[in-house]
Amino acid sequence: MNFERICYDRPRRQSQVTYLEMFRWEGQAVDWPPDMRVDRVPELTAHDYRLLYNRVGADHEWTDRNRIADEELLERISGDQIVIHVLREGGKVAGYSEVRLALPDEVELVYFGLAPEYRGRGLGKRFLAWTLNFAWSHGPARVWLHTCDRDHQAAIPNYEQAGFRVFDRRWE
Repeated sequence: MNFERICYDRPRRQSQVTYLEMFRWEGQAVDWPPDMRVDRVPELTAHDYRLLYNRVGADHEWTDRNRIADEELLERISGDQIVIHVLREGGKVAGYSEVRLALPDEVELVYFGLAPEYRGRGLGKRFLAWTLNFAWSHGPARVWLHTCDRDHQAAIPNYEQAGFRVFDRRWE
């Protein structure tokens, strides 16, 4: 496995990274509040990608994608294996997900989150269910992700409530 995301703000400070996986998903209908929708983003500039990334992750100290050159970032987010969806309310970005379809039998949820003002409204559970419906539509045997102790305090409980189970924890 390629664990590309390392959560840290200073090189000397470690974070506890939790790896979760799911082997089955029954699917779930998602009811969106009025004016909410999910759009697939077929192509992004490095600048536009970082706007999404920082809108969702800045207060959780997501930094790794800001530390790489534009060319490397575009290489990581381009191609058929990476799918980015943006959750919008009206025209405003409420959150985004990044899914990697790299292996025929597994899907990785690389990034997932909501902008700060959209948290606490039940949208995270809905958007996660929508994202899992998308991931499982590709027929994997497993969907997995990792998160760290700097992400939102509800992240792991929400993943576990959706059906993910912890398979590893590491200090990185």
